[in-house]
Amino acid sequence: MGIKKTFLIIMLVAIGIGAVIGGYELLFGEFNDTTIKVMLTTLIIGGYSLTCLSCAALHEKGEYPGVTITGMVASGLAFLTAFMLIWGWFEIEDDLAWKSFFITMIAAGSLAQLSMILNLTMGKLNNLVKGFKTGTIISIGIVAGMLILFIMFPDSFTNLEKTNPGFLEYYFRILGFIAILDAMVGTLGTLILKKVTKQE
Repeated sequence: MGIKKTFLIIMLVAIGIGAVIGGYELLFGEFNDTTIKVMLTTLIIGGYSLTCLSCAALHEKGEYPGVTITGMVASGLAFLTAFMLIWGWFEIEDDLAWKSFFITMIAAGSLAQLSMILNLTMGKLNNLVKGFKTGTIISIGIVAGMLILFIMFPDSFTNLEKTNPGFLEYYFRILGFIAILDAMVGTLGTLILKKVTKQE
């Protein structure tokens, strides 16, 4: 069984279990702490199986192993961190645990998106599609970097805001702008252009 098929099965099973538990509790039961933890666990299994699936689809083609392996490892670490937070293995006030949770989640999501772009734009591309592809890859890195910097050094950002009022507002305006370019213009634009120009 291939890696891609394995993650697909895991994702579908997790979604199915979450749906059954959630439906039963909504109709017949009472939500308690354990039920919520189980549902959150199935949610993260499904979510990170999806990010692994994106990386695995590219990995099975033997392309960009550095990206795909790092992406699957990041998804695994993100799952473990989230799992330990859900089940109380970390203190809820543990700042390092929350930083690890958000950083690994961002890394997993960004590498999954990168793997998808690389996978769907393989083959011959015209210069316009190449430009969109390159811009998308750069914007994925910028968005991930800006988010991770903010998570890692919140005190530094607070100090910058104190000495330069409005800094955080402009920081997140720029972040939001690049994120929109990444998701809407970059990702969708690249895939649509490749389809329209029919470059294989």
